[in-house]
Amino acid sequence: MDRDGTYLRFKLDAFSLYYGNDNAWYGRPDLMLAGNPLMQGKAAGRGYDHWVEAYLHYGFYGITPLGEGLSFYGGLSAMTTWSQGQELFTDKTRSHTQVEDAYLGIVGGHVDGRGNRLVFNLTAGRQRFTLANGFLIANTAANGGERAALQANARWSSDLLVLGQIAYNDVKLEAFYLDPDELPLLDTDTRIGGLNLEATPLSGLSLGASYLAVPKSGANYFGPDGSVAGSRERLRVHDLRLAYQPNPAGASGPFFGA
Repeated sequence: MDRDGTYLRFKLDAFSLYYGNDNAWYGRPDLMLAGNPLMQGKAAGRGYDHWVEAYLHYGFYGITPLGEGLSFYGGLSAMTTWSQGQELFTDKTRSHTQVEDAYLGIVGGHVDGRGNRLVFNLTAGRQRFTLANGFLIANTAANGGERAALQANARWSSDLLVLGQIAYNDVKLEAFYLDPDELPLLDTDTRIGGLNLEATPLSGLSLGASYLAVPKSGANYFGPDGSVAGSRERLRVHDLRLAYQPNPAGASGPFFGA
C-alpha cells in the first residue's frame, strides 16, 4: 500500500526442504553427542536418515515521512517452524511459533549542492544484523532444538538490536549493541557491543575496521581435557580487512582479500 509517501507491505514467506544424510556423526552419535542437551529422543547415526522441515514467515513492514529528509519505519512479524522425521539431534516431530521481527527506526539524509550524500539510521528492537560480510557476525538467532527447522536456518533476528549508522558518501560508521536470540536450553546471556567503520576509497577497493566487546556472557571455552580454559565474558576483538575486486560481481576477473 502506498499513500502520500507512506508505504505498508505485508510479508508472507513460505519455505520447505527435504534433507537426508548417511552415517551422521560418523555413525557414532553415542560418542559424538555425549552430554549434548540438543539430543532428545533418538539421534541420527549409522545408515541413511531423512526428515522434512518447513517455515512460514508473516508480518507487516512500513515507512512514513516525518518531514524533509526524515522518515519513521518499523516492522512486526512472526514465524512458525516445523520438523518431522529423523533429524541430526532428534526424531521428535515438533513445531514452534514466536515473534521474529519487532522494531522501530528513524532514517534520514541530505544531499548538498556538490552531490555529497549524508545519511543516518537509528533503530532498536528485534531484528537481524550482519556485520560487514558476515565473517564475525552473520546470524544473531539460534535454530533447531524446540524451534525446529534446523537445516532451514529459519530465524535470524536477535532478541534486541540497538543500531546507529551514519554514512558520508562512501564512508560508513556504525555502533551497535546486540542481545542474540539463543535457544532457551543453551542461553548463555551473551551481549555484544561494537563499532564498525567501512570505506571505499577507490573503485573496487573496500576497507574495514571493527571492534567488538562482550560485556556479559555465561559461555566458557574448554580445553582438550574438558576443563574450563576461559570465559567469553570480557572478550575483545579487533578486526582489519580489505578486499579488491576491480570487475563487477559476477564478472570474470581477479579478487584479493585479507
